[in-house]
Amino acid sequence: MVMRCLLVFVVFSPLLFFGQQDFGVWSKASFQYKLNKKISFASKSELRTKENALRRSQLYTQLSGKYKFNKNFSVIIAYRIKSLQKEFGDEIQNRFHTDLTKRIRFDNLSIYLRSRTQYNISHRTNNEWYERLRLKARYSFNKKVNCFIYDELYLFINNTEQIPYNKNRFGTGIEYKLKKSLTVQLKYLRIRDVNISNPETLNIIGVTLNHQLN
Repeated sequence: MVMRCLLVFVVFSPLLFFGQQDFGVWSKASFQYKLNKKISFASKSELRTKENALRRSQLYTQLSGKYKFNKNFSVIIAYRIKSLQKEFGDEIQNRFHTDLTKRIRFDNLSIYLRSRTQYNISHRTNNEWYERLRLKARYSFNKKVNCFIYDELYLFINNTEQIPYNKNRFGTGIEYKLKKSLTVQLKYLRIRDVNISNPETLNIIGVTLNHQLN
């Protein structure tokens, strides 16, 4: 009963904040393959919508490799190809990023510090270099149910005309293990522009299926 109440709160309470702000739905499928205790690979695809979930904003596929130095420190290198829906039509972009993640664990509570270096290549606009800093907390209720909350800062490095910090992403959600190899995640995200003219806010309900291949 407690977990059901938590799920309802996490998923539906953000609807109170939508008002006249935009919202969308993000649907993702993710697959992981573990080569050994230190090296693993992942593939994921996601469909993102906007304008009250009536219009597609982005569709992407990402491939990544992860190396664990130990149980609490890891690095990820990833490539993403994405199709963005623009006013003039669809635009194909390529993105590369590297994540450095440090975990600090206190029994059932884990704190994650992540630094992401992200470079986006576009054929129609200037390439974008971002540094993203995220602080995340994850709590395990039992072997099947986890919840999480995080906040992330976006620093637009190669934009010299404005303050680098121009975007913030807040997220919270719940994960449920359907079986040993399959997990479903429900989350709420709030992405807002900061330190720019005419800032926008996007509220998101996200659904993710994660499948461990081995």
